[in-house]
Amino acid sequence: VGLMGLKAFMGMFFAICIPLLFRFVHLWTLIFFVPIYLSDCSVAAVGGIFGFLFSLWFKSKKLFIVFLILFSIVGTWYVIRDSQRGNMFTDRLSLWKVSTRDALKHPVVGWGLDSFRHWGDIKPFLYFKNVRTNETKPISYEAIEIHNKTGKFPPMNGFLQEGDSINPWDHPHNEYISLIYEFGLIGFILFISLCVDIYKRFYFDKDIIAIMGFFICLLVISTGQFPLHVVRIGYLVPIMLGLYYKSTDSIKERELYGT
Repeated sequence: VGLMGLKAFMGMFFAICIPLLFRFVHLWTLIFFVPIYLSDCSVAAVGGIFGFLFSLWFKSKKLFIVFLILFSIVGTWYVIRDSQRGNMFTDRLSLWKVSTRDALKHPVVGWGLDSFRHWGDIKPFLYFKNVRTNETKPISYEAIEIHNKTGKFPPMNGFLQEGDSINPWDHPHNEYISLIYEFGLIGFILFISLCVDIYKRFYFDKDIIAIMGFFICLLVISTGQFPLHVVRIGYLVPIMLGLYYKSTDSIKERELYGT
């Protein structure tokens, strides 16, 4: 884990570094899948695979096909193994369903910055998971107040039974749902516009391929984790984005002026 503090964060960090390391050592990058495996973070493994295969495609098409088949077999086994632990294939699916439904209640501008893990006058509830059933539901501030006074929650349509414990969610564990939830369609359209601009700037250059692989890996990981909200990982995003724009501008200038 090192300075990451959590195994999942460590796995995500190694995954997004795979395309960058591939730029210099190629197949030796496979060693990074060892700490990713130990991180027990399936979405980091999938993101690392996407980043590795994207980089490999520009190096050797034959090796790409070989590793595509290999990763398909090993990756399927890994995801099945991870799903048996009952985490992102049960509790997160329930969370995504509930939070997406609520996000659509404010479709244009969303609920506001950092609103998912806070409550207030506009959003007087938070999301809690029933540890026994892995089901997620929003619980109001009033219900929490009643529990604090009586030691029991008011009736919640069978969500809780006597002896059940609950855990709060501070993030939907999906950057895309988080984006729509807090910023609405306006934020989502801006995000898509940025992705389109990055795609249009792509060149078949070793440095550009490495940075694009970084972004692809990050986008894949964002489907099941929240790397943009983890400082130990998110700080790399503006750095890599700046490098990408600077590098693509330099290539474009050389093409225009022949320098």
